[in-house]
This record gives sequence, C-alpha cells and structure tokens, in this order.
Amino acid sequence: MKSPSPVPREPLKLLSVVIPARDEEGCIAATVEHLHLELRLHGIPHEIVVIDDGSTDSTWTLLQEIHTRIPECRPLQNLGDHGFGRAIVYGFGHITGDAVVVMMADESDDCRDVVRYWEILGEGWDAVFGSRFVRGGGVIDYPRHKLLLNRAQIYSCV
Repeated sequence: MKSPSPVPREPLKLLSVVIPARDEEGCIAATVEHLHLELRLHGIPHEIVVIDDGSTDSTWTLLQEIHTRIPECRPLQNLGDHGFGRAIVYGFGHITGDAVVVMMADESDDCRDVVRYWEILGEGWDAVFGSRFVRGGGVIDYPRHKLLLNRAQIYSCV
C-alpha cells in the first residue's frame, strides 16, 4: 500500500516543544539548553514549554532561572491533577506554535529528531511519530522488563 502524499499548506511559523517535567533538577537545564541550541542552529523559530508537574525538588526554580537566559523557554506549573498525560495536555493548552513536539525532560529524546520532525511537518504532514522500536531507533540502559512489556504491546497492536 502506498502512503498518501502530504497536503500542501502555508509554511509553518513556530515550533512549540512541550516538555513534561517532574523532579528533573539534575537534567532539565541541559535538556532545554541543548534543544534551544539545536533549534537555533537550524534557524527554527521555537518556544520550549516546560510543564513542572508537581516537582518536590528545585526543578521550578531552575526553570525560572533558565527563562532569564533563554526567553524561548516558557516554564509553567501544573497546579491541577498531576501525571505525564495531564502535563502534556496542560502544555498543549498553553502553546502558541502551529506545530508541536513532545520531548522528554531527561534528554532520552534526541534534539536532532525534533529538527527532523519540524522538517517533515513542514512538508505538509499532519503528524510525525518516532519510536525507539523501529528501524534506526534504539535504547540505552532501558530496563529489561519495560523493554519486554513494550515489545509485547507493539506486537499485540499489529
């Protein structure tokens, strides 16, 4: 079966990257800084919307400091019900871009992939999905039990 072609549309203007974060004081600064640098190097207009989802460490304080150096970083606090999906939904409700990518706070997603997603979306596609379980993907230090469960879920969906 041949894939449909993307639909031509107006060029994209702003990429919103939503990053849910809970107790990520050890890595959130590096994640935002690396992402911002990669997007800037590729000339991609962007905002980085980081959702502090009930952190009990200094994640929120760090995000406020990062915002002073990187205005494209927009920290928000989810003061409602917490959880990964709820943080993403909260972030989606606060973006201003015409394209959005979700990225993990611990840099388990490659910033270069965000650039690739932007480029593919710019061709006219409605959605782009990445997976560590497809050709070219991979995992490092991934818990074996989670790997087995994830693989079982993929095969049960096919």
